[in-house]
Amino acid sequence: RGHVVLTDKALIFLTNKFELYPQKTIFLKNCKAVSLSTHVDTMCVIHQAEAGKDMVLDFGVTGVYHTLPEFVANLYLGCKHLRNKVYVNVYIERIRYNNSRKPNVFDELSFSA
Repeated sequence: RGHVVLTDKALIFLTNKFELYPQKTIFLKNCKAVSLSTHVDTMCVIHQAEAGKDMVLDFGVTGVYHTLPEFVANLYLGCKHLRNKVYVNVYIERIRYNNSRKPNVFDELSFSA
């Protein structure tokens, strides 16, 4: 658990004690897409330009499903402000991602109703 702060240039992850996770900072200029499912969940994947650096997020707030669309909208607008074209992908069954720090090593998030 922790906190997510969206600034005009980066997505910053903090611990519960508000300490910085420098290795988990995502610069908006490096974002290329955000993927989420069509199911009622709080999962999303932020795809980055650099291979192996995709970030899987679970907001994990049961019953508060408006948090994810609001986050994705603000992330999209922040990237747009930097003139970075970010695609928002909505998937029905599975999302492919790579956070292995190696190119061409993919995992999948699967969803079912």
